[in-house]
Amino acid sequence: AKTIVVFHNITPKEYLPVSAHETIDKSFQQMSNIAFATHVVCVSQINQEVLSSNGINVPSTVLPLALRGGRELPKRKPSFDDGVSRILYVGRLVKSKGPCDLLTALSIVLAERYDIFLEVDFVGNLKFSDPDVLDYVRSASEELLARFGRRLVINFHGDATELVKNNLLARADIFVLPTRHEGFCVPILEAFENGCCVLAYDNSNVPYISGGFAKLVPTGDVTSLAREVSATLDLNRSAEWIKQGGYANYCSDLSDYCKQFDPKEVSKRFLHLVDDISRQSRISYA
Repeated sequence: AKTIVVFHNITPKEYLPVSAHETIDKSFQQMSNIAFATHVVCVSQINQEVLSSNGINVPSTVLPLALRGGRELPKRKPSFDDGVSRILYVGRLVKSKGPCDLLTALSIVLAERYDIFLEVDFVGNLKFSDPDVLDYVRSASEELLARFGRRLVINFHGDATELVKNNLLARADIFVLPTRHEGFCVPILEAFENGCCVLAYDNSNVPYISGGFAKLVPTGDVTSLAREVSATLDLNRSAEWIKQGGYANYCSDLSDYCKQFDPKEVSKRFLHLVDDISRQSRISYA
């Protein structure tokens, strides 16, 4: 029988708590079994590179994950009317996703800028979050509120429903994900589907998945991240963005880019691939 494997990547253990290291070691051991597959579907180009770097040279195809999508991009953002800039983080509260870096960057911006009012929302699966990181995020948020409370609101949504998450995405001006490792990164695409400006670190699959539409800064450079947050806040408040078509043109470009992740398109490509593989000559073993 022909065997097709879909590979989503494995998070390196240096980005995870010690309690997860044994599982990651086992995962990399199990990854070696992919060498016996007929064909591998990699959900991203970076995953294809991971297999190759581990000596697994099975024929492979890059085929992205599909997005649920189906909604029109917001015509306007609430900040256009009330002047409150909204920043959103979606991801597990673990070191590798960068929530701590985001809070540090926000502290820099707020200390330098007295003309901005921010509402920051955190959405993350608490079950798969690191308790130590979660505690730090909460304590750091309290410190920020104590310093800048008149100009800052921070909301934690934990295990938010899809409806809540989508509503927050539709309202957000900026989506920030200072992640250190991504095998694909659905949240960036979800942010694009909602007209958010995206800021992220320049590692793993992020440059591929962002398609040139995100502002990428060197991984771990919190000062550069803060600088980009500040610059994007200015962009989002400008007449060029709000009144002269900047936002509308950005959304039009994003809509075209996200079409390749439409479920029907991804399904069609996957079925064509399976059909092609099934038609290949069978291999005989002596």
